[in-house]
Amino acid sequence: MPKQTKRQTNPLLTILVPLYNKETTLKETLDSILMQETDIPYEILIADDASKDKSVEIVKEYQSKNPCIKLLETKENQGLAHQIYRMYALIKSKYFTVLDPDDYWISKTKIQDAITFLESHRDFTSYQEKTLLKSNTEEKIYVDYPNDCVCDYSHFCAGGGAIMGHTSSSFFRSTILKDNLSKLQNPSSERMRQSCRADSFRNFLALSQGKAYHSSKVGSVYRYSGSGLFSSKDSLKQSFDSLLFWRDMWEYFRQIVFLWTSLEMYLRVRNNLLSYLDSLSDEKLRPKIKEFLEYEQECQANIQALQNFDRMRKERFGVH
Repeated sequence: MPKQTKRQTNPLLTILVPLYNKETTLKETLDSILMQETDIPYEILIADDASKDKSVEIVKEYQSKNPCIKLLETKENQGLAHQIYRMYALIKSKYFTVLDPDDYWISKTKIQDAITFLESHRDFTSYQEKTLLKSNTEEKIYVDYPNDCVCDYSHFCAGGGAIMGHTSSSFFRSTILKDNLSKLQNPSSERMRQSCRADSFRNFLALSQGKAYHSSKVGSVYRYSGSGLFSSKDSLKQSFDSLLFWRDMWEYFRQIVFLWTSLEMYLRVRNNLLSYLDSLSDEKLRPKIKEFLEYEQECQANIQALQNFDRMRKERFGVH
């Protein structure tokens, strides 16, 4: 199948690339898209968050040879969440995927495989493959599973779990955004804005509207540098961010599995959080943790439901 370079007037797929200061890895990301062997018409939408390096220069160089690339520039840094929502609003294609500019695809048929599957399986809202995590010290499969498998929302909400594919591995139907875009653009809080920009939220949103297919094929690379918004934090701060994320997902989806997961994480790290609160000197951070220390009181109103949920998941799935 041919590689695509022409501008597509009616793309079937939009590839979103949120960009900020990635001159050292951006070319590999773009090359991995442009090497695709596919007859699926696609466009590449790149939103730059006022990069200070040569990222924009690189995009324009590629754009001159590949009209399928569209660049959105920004004069002032507004945050990657803003750029993600900005691109969401411009999606007109049937499908979309997000590829961060420090990750890349290694399968030349990734687009073809994903869209061919989704076109022939209308009850699925996402297609995902395995991802290889590469760091300076190791290489491993990011989320591993032995065979092709399917996840559905009812199983997940009942406490049966679900596979959360990496950003670089996931393709979605654009319809999952249709009734949620206004809510995403006008979040209840800045924390909710940040929570909903992430790959886990996209996975949950898709799962809430259809099934997810997980191919056992390894199709992408997650370049782990330890300098990301989440990975650069120490383990306690990561735990704190994670339980707040699950709390936000409870607020968004109102499924008790989210609240249960958040509470479990909270109880594991509560004592450390209390010590952390006492040691903080940054007045901007203190209110955030103090806010969450009130979480126990909030959970008392839900404790019976949480106990019932725990009993049900143990009976149904043998979870302990």
